[in-house]
Formats: sequence, structure tokens, C-alpha cells
Amino acid sequence: MPRLPHPTTRCRTLPPGDRNFPGNSAPAHPTGETLPQRGHAEQERHPGPGHRSTGDWESLLPATQGKRRPIAVALFLILSLAVGLARAASPDASASVTLVLISDLNEAYGSTTYSREVEAALRHIEKVRPDLVICLGDMVAGQKAQLTDEDLRAMWNGFDAAILHPLSRLGLPLAFTFGNHDGPDTPAFARERRIAREFWQTRRPPLAYVDATRFPENYTFMLGGLFIAVLDASTATLSQTQRDWLAAQMASETARTARLRLVLGHLPLYALAEGRNQPGDVLAGADQLHAWFCELGVDWYLSGHHHAFFPSRKGSLGMIGAGALGGGPRRLLGSARPPVKTITTLHLAPGATRFQVVTHDVTNGFQVIPLSDLPREIKGCNGLSVRDDLPPLDAPSGPPAPPGQPTKPGQPEEP
Repeated sequence: MPRLPHPTTRCRTLPPGDRNFPGNSAPAHPTGETLPQRGHAEQERHPGPGHRSTGDWESLLPATQGKRRPIAVALFLILSLAVGLARAASPDASASVTLVLISDLNEAYGSTTYSREVEAALRHIEKVRPDLVICLGDMVAGQKAQLTDEDLRAMWNGFDAAILHPLSRLGLPLAFTFGNHDGPDTPAFARERRIAREFWQTRRPPLAYVDATRFPENYTFMLGGLFIAVLDASTATLSQTQRDWLAAQMASETARTARLRLVLGHLPLYALAEGRNQPGDVLAGADQLHAWFCELGVDWYLSGHHHAFFPSRKGSLGMIGAGALGGGPRRLLGSARPPVKTITTLHLAPGATRFQVVTHDVTNGFQVIPLSDLPREIKGCNGLSVRDDLPPLDAPSGPPAPPGQPTKPGQPEEP
């Protein structure tokens, strides 16, 4: 298969002076890039599946009385969503796209509620009004055999009430990938996976799907010219069925002509954080997977699980490990800085082929995290990760993953 061309530029994290994202109040850095303000004019030109709040939708409707107004609101929401999905599917490179990454939202095993940082992140998302929210796994607090079916359904109902419904009410779609606490794909947790699958089969996100025949474990969709593929990386091993599916998706004309190609999964390729620097907490055969992703034309792999934010680049593949919003943020390997909960925003400007990246420290008042605060490189158990603003690695690093790795990520301690 011919290798697709890749952008030669790398994503950059903006300095903590950008006023265009909530939480920034410092003066703009004299040499820093800034993200364009997403005002009403731009929203009218490039609406995603949902940019307006419920109040904005209602303000556009004629005055009604009795039961007619709720019906009018519902019809307007449906029409707005249809228009947004049609535009999302277009490969128009002139559109701007904003994504928000959240991950690892869960608290102690069996918990049905979420932390104040998750609540603060939702308020932040409402201000940013992205085209898409991406959850990179661990939406609920499963992976414990003692949890009953009633417990599992209560957790998913808690997620629905605390996160999914508020986003839906705002007209903001959520794409997700399963984490190890969402019912990992192993025989021991088949019951958890069955209940997770039942939940999502009745709540399929309103996305411009390319292929949803394997939903919710695997699916692809378009957004503003981006081709996004979702893997089930809730364990350390990607099945051959998933590999064949992804190869077919990436070989499609839709993927090959997209502005960028993103793959989402819970476990990262390379170890990033303390307490996760071991086989089973990273994808097995990372160097081989990296080479395969590059051959397929994947531009970005986005993951969670390590509870620590770190953007890196190796050859043509950019990688972002998202931080946690739930219990147990972790320290990056080789870093002396205390662990914090984070939320990351990716912005692709009109005509651009690289993301602008802003990550906020939710623990400490939504301060922007400069890349210079992060280690220049992280030496994990299975390879080296070089920070994205530095020259990338072009050759495989570290030895191949040892054979016989466990397929179930290690269960973290209770927060």
C-alpha cells in the first residue's frame, strides 16, 4: 500500500497568554500563536453538529404558546443537527475544527458520581463550544467482578445523567473509546462489556459515520474533513479482526483524501506515567504498531489510561496522551512536577494541516500548561517519547515488546 504524505509541521502548545480560551487571563505572549475567536460569524460559516446553546436555539424561534413551543424547539434541534452532520462530513479544508479531549473520568470502583473537576470541565466545554468532545476511555468505574448488573447499569446511568445528557442538551456530540474500566474485552469482564454495549446501542452519538457496523467497539466518522477511527484498546492486545478492519478503513478513498487521519484508543503505544510503566498498561508491540500506523497514513493517535498529559511525535505520527479528570492523576516519568487533572483542546484553523494544542490544568484554576513545563523526553519500559515541539524520532526506539504480555491492563489502586 503506498504511504500517504504527511504534514511536516508539528503541533504546538500555545503559551499561557492566549485569551481566546477560558481560563487565560495573562497578557498575550509577544511571539506566541493565538487561536482565532469562534464568534457568531464563524459559527454561522462552519457550524459543527452543535454550536449554539439551548438558549440560542430558542431565541431564533418565533414565540409560541402551550405545547407548540417545545415541539418547535425539537424540530429546530433536529434540523440544526442534520445541517451540522452534513457539514461535518464535508472534506472542506477551509473549515475550522475544534476538539476537546477528556479521559479517565471514573472515581472508586462502582462509583455513580463524578468529581468537581469533571463538573468544572463541563462548564469549560460549554464556553469553548467545540465541534466534538472526545472521551478516551474510562467513563465509568468498572473492572471489578463483585459489581452486580444493577451496579453496572447504575454507573452507566450516572454517566448519562452527569456527562452525556448535559453535552446532548448543549448540542455537543461525544465520540468515545472503551477503557479498561468500561468493561475490557476479556472473558473475565464479558458481562461488563455486554452492559456497556447495551447502553451505547441505545445512545449512538450523532456523528457523520463512515462505518458503524462494529459500533460501539469500532467505528469511523468524518468531522470537518477529519477522518476519525475508533479502536477498542481497552486491553494491551489489538485483535487481528480490529487490525483488518482498521486497514480497510484507512485504505478507503474517504480516509485517503481527508485533511488528517486520527485514531482513538485507550492504552497508549509508549509508557508515559508512574504506576503505568509496565507491560499490560501499554499496547503490545509498540514499535511494530507505530510503523504500521505510519504505513496506514495515520497522522495522530490519541489515548488515555496513563492519567498524565504528554504530546509526542515519532516520525510522521503524532501522539497525545490525555490527562485524567477523575481519581488518581499521575506524575510523568522523570518529572518532579506534581500530578494534575487536565483537559486538552485541539484546534485546526481553516486550511491548516496541524493542530494547535492548549491544555489546561483543571486542578489549579485552568492555568495553561506550557510544553516547557513537561519533560523533553520520557524513557518508558517500551521506548522513548520525545516532546512534540522537539525534533521527532524517525527510527524505532527501545526493544520490541516482550512476548506473552498480559492482555488486561493492571487495575489501578482505588483513588
